[in-house]
Amino acid sequence: MLALSACVPAEPDLQAAQEEANAFTSAFETDQDALATGSFSAGPSVPPLEDQPGLLFEFAETVRIDEIRVACFGGGTAVFGAVSRSSLTWVGTEGVTVTCDGEVRLVPLGAPLEDVNAIELNGRIESGGGAVIASVIMGAVE
Repeated sequence: MLALSACVPAEPDLQAAQEEANAFTSAFETDQDALATGSFSAGPSVPPLEDQPGLLFEFAETVRIDEIRVACFGGGTAVFGAVSRSSLTWVGTEGVTVTCDGEVRLVPLGAPLEDVNAIELNGRIESGGGAVIASVIMGAVE
């Protein structure tokens, strides 16, 4: 008799991943340069990155975004992206692939994003069963 088995990735513990994401974002709650923090659950999907659910932050005053710090929790890999709005024009960053190992990474911006009144963060899982993606927007009110 021949027995076959397949390697199936273990389901991530999304509750534990969310707790890790909360610890990451709460570390910036008193940082005066942190404009916004948040996290969202992501799963594997086919639609384009910009069509993925995520977070939307709208600012009462225009801001300058100096950096976006992102960390992914739960195992596997994810693609993370950001789209910022200045006046009525939306401009996206290149999607960046991150390992969901809890390490903090910077999203390459090239230059600070000026006169921003909103930013949307989104992501999807490339490998693994799901994860929680957390981010911190660093900058200043203009």
